[in-house]
Amino acid sequence: MGYSRAVVKGGWCFVSGVTGYDYATMTMAEGAAAQTRACFDTIAQVLDQAGFAMADIVRVQYTVTDRALVDQITPVEAPGHGA
Repeated sequence: MGYSRAVVKGGWCFVSGVTGYDYATMTMAEGAAAQTRACFDTIAQVLDQAGFAMADIVRVQYTVTDRALVDQITPVEAPGHGA
């Protein structure tokens, strides 16, 4: 089964399956805020490779395992999008 982190269709780039894995250190980032930063680092790299930028983000869907973690991830949202 194949997997693609991003699919480009016309002027759209659909990115999915991003986790808190830190590809710079090749480890799972510690804590919800660090995992959120790692997610957005990965997304930024994927968008750049596809010819897009973080400013092109229209929607982000989070999956959080514990509602209490929301306060930790909110300040780390995509640059220019949210808090």
